[in-house]
Amino acid sequence: MQPGAGGVAARGAGGPCRYIHGSLNADPAARVVPPGPTVRSESVSVSVSSQKSQVVVGAFLVQLTIIGCMFAYGVFFPALEAEFGWSRTFLSACSSLSFFVMGSGAILGGRLSDRFGPRGVLTATGLIFGVGYALLSQMTEPWQLLLLFGLFIGLGLSTHDVVTLSTIAGWFPNRRGTMSGLVKSGTAVGQVLIPLSASALIVVVGWRSAFLYIGLIALMVLLFAASRMRAAPAGSRHVIQ
Repeated sequence: MQPGAGGVAARGAGGPCRYIHGSLNADPAARVVPPGPTVRSESVSVSVSSQKSQVVVGAFLVQLTIIGCMFAYGVFFPALEAEFGWSRTFLSACSSLSFFVMGSGAILGGRLSDRFGPRGVLTATGLIFGVGYALLSQMTEPWQLLLLFGLFIGLGLSTHDVVTLSTIAGWFPNRRGTMSGLVKSGTAVGQVLIPLSASALIVVVGWRSAFLYIGLIALMVLLFAASRMRAAPAGSRHVIQ
């Protein structure tokens, strides 16, 4: 490249020729800007990929734990009938109440997730769910079961779908169906793993300790899963693949 008035041509090592202007009258359009480094963009890409993986793991664990514990409730029916003489109708009514709370609370849970992010919402409901499940080990009256399973467990159920799946859709706009299906497969794992574990615990340590152990484990898993969750960057949802 030939230098113009007041300028020199310079070539970097292995790079394109750059024109360095020394004249105030030099044409700005003639300036050649060297290509910037790509290290930062590559590191950002790795960071986004890592965040996406953590969100998938967190959402999967929430689905596994919440649905698994819900299905494990039926395993306790014979023990509760023998201990308190409660009917299957009453025990099933407590489950129905939790479903009602789940449906009602999902609207509020989704709204809170949009405003404050999935991490805080899932942390709060995970804490309520785990503590409520553990406290079932101490119940002695019917109203306690209605309160703990109907309300506490219902609140945990209210956010397990709407928050996790909406977050996944934000991170994977072009693969939301595939990734949502992967996350929802956690429910199948939970339905097999947790009821079987509950059955074994009831035989070995009794139903009260089984409720306590499952509740404490669920609490730890849900808090860990919530810590992995975060909303997709609002300005880049249209480019995240």
